[in-house]
Amino acid sequence: GRSEETVATVALLGAAVLVDLLASTAYATFQAYERLEFIPVALITERFVTAGAGIAALLLGAGVVTVAAIFLGGALLTFVLAMRLLFRHVVRPAFRIERSRWWPLMLAAAPIGLAGIASVFLFRVDTVLLAAFKSDAAVGNYGAAYRLFESTLFLSWAVGAAAYPVYSQRSGQPLAGVYERTLKLAIALTLPFAVGAAVLGDRVIEILYGDDFDTAGTALRLLSPAIVFYALAYLAGYLLVSQQRPLVLTAVYAVVAVENVLLNLVLIPAHSLNGAAVGTSISEGLVAIAL
Repeated sequence: GRSEETVATVALLGAAVLVDLLASTAYATFQAYERLEFIPVALITERFVTAGAGIAALLLGAGVVTVAAIFLGGALLTFVLAMRLLFRHVVRPAFRIERSRWWPLMLAAAPIGLAGIASVFLFRVDTVLLAAFKSDAAVGNYGAAYRLFESTLFLSWAVGAAAYPVYSQRSGQPLAGVYERTLKLAIALTLPFAVGAAVLGDRVIEILYGDDFDTAGTALRLLSPAIVFYALAYLAGYLLVSQQRPLVLTAVYAVVAVENVLLNLVLIPAHSLNGAAVGTSISEGLVAIAL
């Protein structure tokens, strides 16, 4: 029952996600060879090209389908760039099919993949339920606040990407000490943003989005604890995977994903976008504590 515009947008963004996943294979290889400098080269190129072309298209009156197509184009460009960097500067993979390796790889990947699916539920189900129970205006205001929360996640990703090769080493520095230092770094990077969102939420929303998103300020303040909780959970998850304990990650995310759905079913009808924001912070806190 959705419009053709919606279907086209979902199709283009879905294709872009698949291309991004293919590019992540190159990023994982950069990590394995400790050539992390190539990851920001690829990602920053994608962000600047996509943002620049997307903003220009919007100023010229383009619609959401055109912007989604630009997003797909940026993903394709990044994939080509990442593979070129991989082949020229790191390693040249052999193009051959070895079916005997498929099953062991799938067994190793399955727990992490299931945890990823559960984490998507944790991150997205609140918006879906908000759209089901409340108006488009509530969804838009929540989206404005949530985007600012998401804009801080790269800090955790950066620390995790740098720390993972060290986590995976079986010799060298004591693992507990390495983890403690990376945790301190992640908190030092994210805590100022969390405090800023809590104290200046309304002002930040007003400056960035204008008066039309006046109810997003409270939601941003309520999302502020999740900025730090996410960093704690992300590094703990990386540590567990590096120590070949991915099933713990799967179990935690699966349980909290169910909790998040149930909590949102209670909070969103009663408190709209503020209920969704509280649900996210509570769920991220539970993941951080459990991991």
